[in-house]
Amino acid sequence: MVLSIAGELPNLPQITNEHKVAQICPDNKNATLISLGRLCDDNCTAILNKHIAVVYKDLQPIIKAPRCPKSGMYLVNMNNPLGMLNAVTQHCSPKVVQIHKFTSLNRLKFLHRAIGSQPLSTIKRAIKAGYLNSWPDFDPKAISKLETPDHTVLGHMDQKRKNMLSTRSKLESLDWDMTLKTHVPNKTNDFFHKIVDFNNTIYTDQTGKFKYKSKRGYHYIFLTYSYDANGILIRPLKSRKASELLSVLQDTHQYLTDRGYKPKHQILDNETSQLVTNFLKSSEVSFQLVPPHIHRRNAAERAIRTFKNHFITILCSTHPDFPLNLWCRLLPQAEITLNMVRPCRSNPKMSAYTALEGEFNYNKTPLTPLGAKVIAFKPPGARQSWAPHGTQA
Repeated sequence: MVLSIAGELPNLPQITNEHKVAQICPDNKNATLISLGRLCDDNCTAILNKHIAVVYKDLQPIIKAPRCPKSGMYLVNMNNPLGMLNAVTQHCSPKVVQIHKFTSLNRLKFLHRAIGSQPLSTIKRAIKAGYLNSWPDFDPKAISKLETPDHTVLGHMDQKRKNMLSTRSKLESLDWDMTLKTHVPNKTNDFFHKIVDFNNTIYTDQTGKFKYKSKRGYHYIFLTYSYDANGILIRPLKSRKASELLSVLQDTHQYLTDRGYKPKHQILDNETSQLVTNFLKSSEVSFQLVPPHIHRRNAAERAIRTFKNHFITILCSTHPDFPLNLWCRLLPQAEITLNMVRPCRSNPKMSAYTALEGEFNYNKTPLTPLGAKVIAFKPPGARQSWAPHGTQA
C-alpha cells in the first residue's frame, strides 16, 4: 500500500517552485494534501473558519476551498483554485485516514486496560498505597478522569446486597466509648496488643471447566492463595487427574519456597487424592480438608471469585477477533496485574506482587492490553526482500 507520493501544485503562478509541494495519496482516490505551512513560508496568509478556507498572497486571494461536511477537510479545485466546488459532498472521499493523537487520556485508557481494567476505586487505593509508583501517569487525579468501561462492569457486576437501604428502625448503639470520654491530663503507658499468627498457610482449589479448550490442551485453572503474602497464584490444568494436580502443586510449593514463603500448612478441598496427601506428608506440610459443601472454610473459594471477576473483565476487553483458545496465554499477566493491587498481609506497605517478585518497574517490563490486535515486527532475517515488515496478529 502506497501512502503518499511527492508532487507539485499546478495553476498557482503566484507561488515559488520550492513551495509548490503536495502529497498525492493514491489510496484515497488520488487526493492531494496541500501544506498550509509551505504556503505561509512563501509569504501567504491563510484564513479558515468552519465553512471555508481562503489563502491570500500580496493581499489577493489565490485559493478558495470549501469544507467537506463528511470528512471535515477543505477541498480545492486545482483546475480553478478560486472556483468554489458546486457539490462539495460529491467530491468527498468516503475513505478518510484519521490520525488520532495519543493524548494523556488515551494513554490512561491504554494503561488501564494493560492492568486488566480493574475497578477505578481499586486502582486509586493501590496508587495511594504506593503499589504502582513505576506506572506512568498513574495518580488519583488522573484516574478520576476515566469512566468505568463496559468490560469492567461485565466482570465485576454483582447483585446489590440486602438491607443496604432498609426502612427498619435500627437499635440504638451502645455507648462503648464511655471510658474514652474521661479526661486524662497526663500521658499513660498503657498499650493494647494483638497477636497475629503468620504460619505460611496456603489454600488451594480448582475452578470449573473452562468453556473452550486452550490451544495447549488446558481445561481448568488451579488456584493457590498464600495467606501471608495475600497473593493469588494461577496455574492452568489439562485435567483433574491426581498426577496433573500433583505436578502443579509441586510447582507452586517450589515457587513459594524460593521466595521465602515455604508452605507449612495447607487447607484444600475435601476431594483430594492419595498422591497429594503423600506429597504433603513427605514435605512435612500439615494439611486440613474442609468439610463437604462448606466452601467458606476454604479461602481459595473467595480468591477464585476475585480472580474470575478479573479474568472475565480481561476477556471482555479483548479484540472481537481474539481466539478464545488462547486464553491460557493471558494467565501470566492476569496474575501479575491482580497481585499488584493487593496489599501484602505481612507488610501492607508493599503489594502482594512485590512480596513475591520484588518491586515492579514498568519501564523495564512494559505491559500492554491483553488480546489487542497489533502488527508484529518481522526481523530482516525472517522476511523476504520486498515483504512487509510486520504481520497482523
